[in-house]
Amino acid sequence: MNSSAKMFLLAVEEMNFTKAACRAFITQQCLSAHIKKLEEEYGIKLFERTPKLRLTPAGESLYYSLRQIQIVEAAMIEKLSDIKAGMRGEIIFGINATRARIILPDFFTEYHQRFPLVKLSIILDDMRNLVPKLLNGKIDMFLGIDCISSNDFNILPLGRDEILFIATETILQKFAVSADIYKQTIASDEINLLNFPGLPFAGNYDGSSFNNLVKKYLDSLNIQQKIVFSVSDYELQISLCARNLLVAFCPKTVLNKVIEQNNKNVYDKPLRIFKLNGLKDSLRIDLITHKNAYQPHFVKEFVKLLQEHVQKYDQLIAGYTGLKASNSCSRAQCTTYTQAGHPHGAAQEQLTLKTGCKAEDCK
Repeated sequence: MNSSAKMFLLAVEEMNFTKAACRAFITQQCLSAHIKKLEEEYGIKLFERTPKLRLTPAGESLYYSLRQIQIVEAAMIEKLSDIKAGMRGEIIFGINATRARIILPDFFTEYHQRFPLVKLSIILDDMRNLVPKLLNGKIDMFLGIDCISSNDFNILPLGRDEILFIATETILQKFAVSADIYKQTIASDEINLLNFPGLPFAGNYDGSSFNNLVKKYLDSLNIQQKIVFSVSDYELQISLCARNLLVAFCPKTVLNKVIEQNNKNVYDKPLRIFKLNGLKDSLRIDLITHKNAYQPHFVKEFVKLLQEHVQKYDQLIAGYTGLKASNSCSRAQCTTYTQAGHPHGAAQEQLTLKTGCKAEDCK
């Protein structure tokens, strides 16, 4: 807003040119010159000066319009100040759908409390589709797995992800080479797939980092994977496995979805979690940003907080693997994982995953 418009607003507020001039630290003649300049610019009379100073209809219209401009300008200045300080803006973030449902609710709650003026837009897609989106400027960053190094990207490793195997005891019993092998396996936390030929698998799309590592592992065992259902949504895979229809390889980061499925207690047997015999490799969880992109403060804090949440989640589910499974639950086993909620003080959701027991088995 120019100086003449500001002087006009002061004159209207005071309805006295002398007082308005004093507020603006200028002479009355200077203020009158500003008003005259506006009247000449718009070709209208803004004030009636006799018998007392008052606005003309045109002056009232201009005053209303300038007040709206003043409000918008003040908001714009505040917004630009926030942007300059790194407090306002938008982040377009790409992530796999299942990981989004696991990571983002708690993450967004904390981030939004810190940066309420930042808009977060989520693009749910697989990494093969997110890479060109980042290159083309359609997204600001994405969460990927074992992303290949590129001159255009900055890759920040956030953690590691193990590959595990999920299945019900029912389907394992059906495909086991012998009853003894079946009993040995379900009494363990590890499975040798050579002892279960012909298993029907749920699988991801070809070419994913997850699939590539699975294929490498199966090739080392000379196993031909029989995929009968292919989808990149782990929740759907888990649901079908719980129905005794399929088995699947499962990233450690989505194990809480297995817990949720087991807690529904809809089917006869809970899903079991097994480590894979001989598998030493794991996947790297990466946050990928464009190397040439400017990162304001709110983006840098987004990256920092996301890294913290991924690490916290990894620690949270670390106890869900590596425990010896069994078919039944004794009071001694339950008290090993003492938490409120289980008949013996252990959380049923943990026991369902770790030992395969149900609360009623422990009564």
